Amino acid sequence: MKIVLGVLGGMGPAATIDFFDKMVSNTSVDKEEDHIHVIINNNPQIPSRVKGISGAGESPLPFIIEGIRLLELVGASFVVMPCNTAHYWYDQITEQVNVPVLHIIKETAREIKDAAGTTVPKVLLLATEGTVKAGLYKKELDKRAVILTPNQREQRVVDNTIERIKRGLCDTSDYKLIQDLIEHYKENNMIDMIIGGCTEIPLMYPHLDLTGINAVDPTLILARAAIKKCGKKLKSQ
Repeated sequence: MKIVLGVLGGMGPAATIDFFDKMVSNTSVDKEEDHIHVIINNNPQIPSRVKGISGAGESPLPFIIEGIRLLELVGASFVVMPCNTAHYWYDQITEQVNVPVLHIIKETAREIKDAAGTTVPKVLLLATEGTVKAGLYKKELDKRAVILTPNQREQRVVDNTIERIKRGLCDTSDYKLIQDLIEHYKENNMIDMIIGGCTEIPLMYPHLDLTGINAVDPTLILARAAIKKCGKKLKSQ
């Protein structure tokens, strides 16, 4: 039976493009027809996940469920959401849809645990305030990693940068702010790795000097997991 991947995107659009690009780039094929059949529902009108968690805005849950049901209707075999914060509602989502939904945070945590072995890495989590406060990564990594989160001032910088990426405004000044933040933790030997725990963060990786640090890209991890679930081989294998 042919497997069709459904992508609930728009959270945000640039992150959705990044996911699709990484999925196509990492699929091993002999010809064009070997690529995965993908249906993307790119809906930027899904309400803010951060405001939904804090109670400051409309809940995105009904919109997410509606979006996945539409993907079901047009033939998706399973679904991914290239948005970390949206997984705050994961259990409620999966109770109300009929297709499997890959969990970006669980997939990322599994890869970190496998790579770490018996060591306990020190991790700087760069994510939205909603993801940080909800403890989504802390829950999945449990005691297998020491998770550091930015202080209040640094978190404002991270959130502002994420919003600027969503609006297509991110520039060298934004990259410098994030670079300086990472350097502070590196110089004090506080971290072994960073997690781009918002799908906008890995979009900055090519513009940052990440020498000597393991920069985890959950978008890439989700793309690889989707490829394997579709029964395809990764290019690196």
